[in-house]
Amino acid sequence: MNDFDFNFKLVIVNNLMYNSKNAKPTFEKEYNEIMASEQYKNENNKIFKEILHDEMCMSLYNYLKNLVISDEDLAKIEKMYFDGGSQIYQDLAPSWDGESKIFDVTSIEGIERLVNLKKIDIYSLTTREVEEKLKTLSYEVSF
Repeated sequence: MNDFDFNFKLVIVNNLMYNSKNAKPTFEKEYNEIMASEQYKNENNKIFKEILHDEMCMSLYNYLKNLVISDEDLAKIEKMYFDGGSQIYQDLAPSWDGESKIFDVTSIEGIERLVNLKKIDIYSLTTREVEEKLKTLSYEVSF
């Protein structure tokens, strides 16, 4: 079941893959295999060399777009952060300069599926509407 906005899904995946406060996801091996593939490396090199700011590595994009995050993995998230400097954005768009809004989270629909989430830190990438919605939920949120 894929009921997350893509940009919110990126925040979730980043927090599973790279937030040391959460347990690693069941899809970690698959993700790392994509990153190690020749196709990904070629896409990454082209985007980086040509400084294509909003261009994404399509092999990783397609994997993430189709990834169904299990309830088991969602339950591993206790702490979450939203930050444009997160590793997932370098993985996906190696020349992204943070200036465009391509990764802004405009919907957190489905956040209740993160049953063990307690704390959220917001550094960037959220809209005012998302921030207001987060304030109404029962999480510890810092901006």
